[in-house]
Amino acid sequence: MKTVYKFPFTVQDEICLQMPKGAQILSVQMQHGVPVIWALVDPDRDTPVVERQFHLAGTGHPLPNALGKFVGTFQMMNGDLVLHLFERLGS
Repeated sequence: MKTVYKFPFTVQDEICLQMPKGAQILSVQMQHGVPVIWALVDPDRDTPVVERQFHLAGTGHPLPNALGKFVGTFQMMNGDLVLHLFERLGS
């Protein structure tokens, strides 16, 4: 049976998270002032944990060429800061 897990992270340009292999990212949003990724995982499978790498950029900030897959956009500081999360290619 699959379950939705949450993965809180710190706001910084480069983010590394330990997630079960094959975790399907569903959303990124703020929860109680902390940015969180929600992902669908299968806790019944003996799945290894892998490191997944992300890039976080504010609106108007330069982006790297090998950006990766767009995950989502979320807001902080009552909408004064808008951030965009991308998963690095090959992670």
